[in-house]
Amino acid sequence: MQSTTYFFGAIALAFSLGACTQNNTTPESNATGGGTVATPEAAPETPASPPTLQFTALEWEASPVSLEIQDQVGQTFEFSCPPGDPSQRIWGTGVYTSDSSICAAAVHAGLFAAETGGNLTLEILAGQDLYTGSQQNAVTSRDYGAWDGSFRFPEASDSAAATTPNIQWDSTPGSFGIAENVGDRYSFNCPPNGELGASVWGTDIYTNDSAICVAAVHAGEIDLATGGPITIEIAPGQDSYTGGDRNGVVTADYGSWGGSFIFLDE
Repeated sequence: MQSTTYFFGAIALAFSLGACTQNNTTPESNATGGGTVATPEAAPETPASPPTLQFTALEWEASPVSLEIQDQVGQTFEFSCPPGDPSQRIWGTGVYTSDSSICAAAVHAGLFAAETGGNLTLEILAGQDLYTGSQQNAVTSRDYGAWDGSFRFPEASDSAAATTPNIQWDSTPGSFGIAENVGDRYSFNCPPNGELGASVWGTDIYTNDSAICVAAVHAGEIDLATGGPITIEIAPGQDSYTGGDRNGVVTADYGSWGGSFIFLDE
């Protein structure tokens, strides 16, 4: 009887030890289903900031020619102009000769004021046959004829480079360098509210140093108040030119001269 008691006691002790062994788990292993403790996932990387656009600072007299970039047709460049003097020389409107001041041209094109300066994008273009000057944003650009390199500002208004260029009321064939291109025809637009101060010699056929728009009023092609489009043809020089009083414009006589122009009906 006593041995039986010891036998059952041993069995009970064995069951007790087995239960303790099975329940000998840590809180961490219970929390993860009895497996290895999970490590937290790495935080996602923060996207890199886009690179800051770098603008090359310019002096106000700088031009594509002085920067030696005038031959890189189709390329664009980013520049920054400090506050400065817009009286630097420029030629053209919308499209400028490659020896024009970049910063002064940017003010002329309306990108920023000379007093503040600013950033700009410049595109190199091929040369043009003709560059027309104008007065815009308190900057006056000049006329010029053929030149082998140009530039423009892509963000400037497209109206600045109209198909028929606006010219100034004192522009002449000579100021564009086209005075000797006999037989060639050129179309221009004379802006409204013109001035008659520039000189003109001749009637119907005019000396090539006569103001085109003023001569156009004299010839009856346009009027002073509204201006308008005109087309001229470069003609040979004449032995004499006869002045006259027409449409409120008085032109002068002149003797022999090396080149002329006439107006063609639109």
